[in-house]
Amino acid sequence: MVKEIHYNKNKYWIKYTIAFIMFGLIIFSSFILKRNSLIRSADGFDQTYPVLVYIGEYIRDFFRSGQIKQYDFRLGFGESIITSISWLGFGDIFTLLSVFIPKEYTEYLFDFIVVFKMYLSGVTFSCFCFYHNQKEKYVLTGALMYVFSRFSLIMGPEFYQFLNPMVWLPFLFLGIDRTLSKDEKERKISYILILTVFIQAVNGFYFLYMETVLCVVYFLIRYFTMCGCKKGLIDFLINIFKIAWHYLLGLCMGAFIFIPAVIGYFNSTKTSMNVPTLVDYLLYSFKDYVKFIQGLFVPEAWENYGLGIPFIVFLFILLIFSKNYKNKSLRALVLFFICAYITPLTGSVLNGFSYSSDRWFFILYFLVAYIFVDIMNQQLIPSKFQIVLAMLGYIFSLGLYIVFHIYNISTLIRGFLYVIIFLCTFVAVYLWSQKKVICGGRVSTEGIVIATVCFNVIMSGFILNAPVIIGGSGYSGGFSRHGEIYTAINNSQAASLKNSNEFGRNDVHDTSRGASMVLNYNGTSEYFSIINKNISEFFMEMAISSGIMSAANALEGLDSRIVLEGLLSVEYIQDSRRDKNGVITDYIIKNPYKLPLGFTYDSYMSRDVFDNLNELEKMDTLISNIILEESVPGYEKNLVNRIIPELPIEIEYSNIKIDGNTISVNENSEIKLSYNKVLDCDEGELYVKIDKLRMCDQLTSYITIGNKKIQVRDYNNVYYIGKDDFLVHVQVPEDNRIIIAFDKKGTYEIGDIHMYWYPLDLFTKQFPILNEKVLENVVIGNNQISGDITLDEDKILFLSIPYDSSWIAEVDGLKTPIYRANIGFMGIPLKQGQHVIKLYYSTPGIKVGGLISTLGLLVFFIVFIREKKERRRKDEAII
Repeated sequence: MVKEIHYNKNKYWIKYTIAFIMFGLIIFSSFILKRNSLIRSADGFDQTYPVLVYIGEYIRDFFRSGQIKQYDFRLGFGESIITSISWLGFGDIFTLLSVFIPKEYTEYLFDFIVVFKMYLSGVTFSCFCFYHNQKEKYVLTGALMYVFSRFSLIMGPEFYQFLNPMVWLPFLFLGIDRTLSKDEKERKISYILILTVFIQAVNGFYFLYMETVLCVVYFLIRYFTMCGCKKGLIDFLINIFKIAWHYLLGLCMGAFIFIPAVIGYFNSTKTSMNVPTLVDYLLYSFKDYVKFIQGLFVPEAWENYGLGIPFIVFLFILLIFSKNYKNKSLRALVLFFICAYITPLTGSVLNGFSYSSDRWFFILYFLVAYIFVDIMNQQLIPSKFQIVLAMLGYIFSLGLYIVFHIYNISTLIRGFLYVIIFLCTFVAVYLWSQKKVICGGRVSTEGIVIATVCFNVIMSGFILNAPVIIGGSGYSGGFSRHGEIYTAINNSQAASLKNSNEFGRNDVHDTSRGASMVLNYNGTSEYFSIINKNISEFFMEMAISSGIMSAANALEGLDSRIVLEGLLSVEYIQDSRRDKNGVITDYIIKNPYKLPLGFTYDSYMSRDVFDNLNELEKMDTLISNIILEESVPGYEKNLVNRIIPELPIEIEYSNIKIDGNTISVNENSEIKLSYNKVLDCDEGELYVKIDKLRMCDQLTSYITIGNKKIQVRDYNNVYYIGKDDFLVHVQVPEDNRIIIAFDKKGTYEIGDIHMYWYPLDLFTKQFPILNEKVLENVVIGNNQISGDITLDEDKILFLSIPYDSSWIAEVDGLKTPIYRANIGFMGIPLKQGQHVIKLYYSTPGIKVGGLISTLGLLVFFIVFIREKKERRRKDEAII
């Protein structure tokens, strides 16, 4: 019999809190001893941490100005705020705390958010269990199992937003259960469902979409296992309607962020990522299934295979399918998700029909924890046959793990640690199943089982984070130390730069890719899950290979190409030099050819003509012609461009095995490019181009070309973007020789290698002309930009603002169309004379979303007040 949630459980919450702290101190001891934060040195440092700092600044600015900022040039080249960072915490209720925290202490807030979300996930799981009348001692163990699962320990510190479904999924399921309840009071309105959907809607649509699919599965299984087909179609539709209006009301309340985030997703690079074939959706490879079995009980930090569940849960899964088990819903859910787990189609569907991902595994850990709670609560004792069958499964899985890691000492140690855990579990289960009396009955065999499970959970978490030398996975080693995160950014070269009062960008990336959000400058790097696809396309068309981190949403600088730096208003440029010993050092120069935010062209070139040029010819064309997607009557159309000559080179391969177009390399392999022409770096730029370069046997690698690095991915990698031609601007070497080196052993396909000398004479001559008729008196305000310009003849104004259809332009008070110009930016044709230019930005969907949210909140309060009055009348009638 399902009962109300028991809120008066103070003793339980005290026990849970103490246990959480004790488990956490042991599991995170490797972090504590190393003084490491929970911020990953990669994505945490580059993405999540800078966004958290930015959110704090954003909220403080809002309270100071009273205005809602929707667009910011500190986000990459300029991005919609909601669109680009809603996925990274903008809208997350926990990040609101950042308003109280100074920048230098935000890393501690980051840690707190991760830990607090983990704690709350145990709270919501416990509430779900109490609703279903489970006993406290089992709930406590199940909650700790859920909280310290591999998903939360690996995904949580990586991206704290991944913990949101861990926190809110139990409440979503609880809300569905309340609507299906036989208790009429519960069936009326489930505020917990409405509010949970609302919270997840403002957290970002990604996990809400995932949870929605899971809730549909949960509802269907719960309804048909509870009611079967006895109540008929009408009752089924009524229940669907009841859940749907709760869900839609919560969704409407969060529409002010949800709708802009969804629209932004479909206008981003995410919709153009590499998608697997149909065969890839149906089955994993045999090798993957072997890894699944290996990792069933032994969690790995750096492998996306296996669950790392406690040993006893495997036995309890067998018990679920016994005749004595009463919970048909849980049995059906477990069977469904076992089938879902073994096919990549599930990960694809729950990842928006993109590549298959394991980000939905939180539901598996929810079920794992609840299986333990429910079996223990029903007091089901395993038979000898079930124990033997489970033991054989343990031995097979552990045996595979040890065999496949026989030559790796650390993982071998880890395997034997799990043998000890297995033996402890086996002894405990045997004593429990045989109802043995221990110490005259003073020691409970059930307590031993619970203690063994807790030991398994603690050891699994500890081993994940522990150093490799003692058999751990070493996950804690990939995190930044406390006190060094903000310092690293604040002491970077970017922090020392002082920009002029005019609009300008800094192409500096010697620290976090999100440094511009922390140091408050306009940058040229962006690393968000969702970015403006026009900027990504610009990088692709210009082949800014050192700036494309082999992912459409990871961009890092303009390769110190003086033409592009000038056209895009870059004031400071980071470049590098390679000395005779191969050591690469960075330095910064002030750009003498910086153009303002808006300048003008006399002529344009159509995109179809432009697309037939090579990358250097395209860059050269931008000096004298603006590139437009469509014709503009009344303006000169130019078809002329220069041919950039190729330098003759000699190629020498060192420590490289060549087989046709395939090369096998190691860390000592080199490709040496030599040329004979005398070059003056003040008169031009040297470029190396490699055709058809791709990896064949690894996920990713870095290749050094002269003084620059490029990242190359395997074409089977989900982040592979289909770009196999790489172009890099390199330093002019003193010995006329460029070295291509590899960071690891691997096999590559490689085509022709070219070298080009790009003369800068045209740009230096054209620069004063471009800089003559420009947008002046520029004022960048809140979601608007204004300036004025005087023209002697008709021209086309180029604005180095990423093209976004949400911008509206007014010229002298009249609405004027904005053209997509120079691939990813904006252009406005202007007639001769004086003009006042005004640009206004409104996030797509924010007005409609705001209106829907207002109506949704109004409906919610009306429903709440009416139900409260109705309850009061009933209570008075009873009295």
